Amino acid sequence: MQYKSNQQVVEKVAHHLGFQFKKSQKRDRETHRNSCLYRGPNNTMCAAGCLIPDKLYKKELEGVAINAFLNRYSTIYYNKNIDHIFKNIDSDLLRFLQAIHDEYHPNQWRKPRPAIPDYNLAPFPS
Repeated sequence: MQYKSNQQVVEKVAHHLGFQFKKSQKRDRETHRNSCLYRGPNNTMCAAGCLIPDKLYKKELEGVAINAFLNRYSTIYYNKNIDHIFKNIDSDLLRFLQAIHDEYHPNQWRKPRPAIPDYNLAPFPS
């Protein structure tokens, strides 16, 4: 499987987060801070996590920004299988979508919607 366009990715993430409507995260016992997860409790997934097929997901992915897996120059995190499915997708867009999940409250995911940078996306229905 390979995503074909930025539009396809944004629509999938919007659909996923719209139905889930809660963050995929866990509370760290030592720091008492929440950390976002690609795959979280109760089958939750973050904006980037819902794009990663189950067969490619590994617990070791947690804690690393999605664009690190696409950076061929990062020998530590580069993942050729994840890079392949996002070959046609702007890595900055992936990181932006991940940040919406991680940094905004679910009430802010819809309105006021964080401004999506111009990626020639079709308008969303209101």
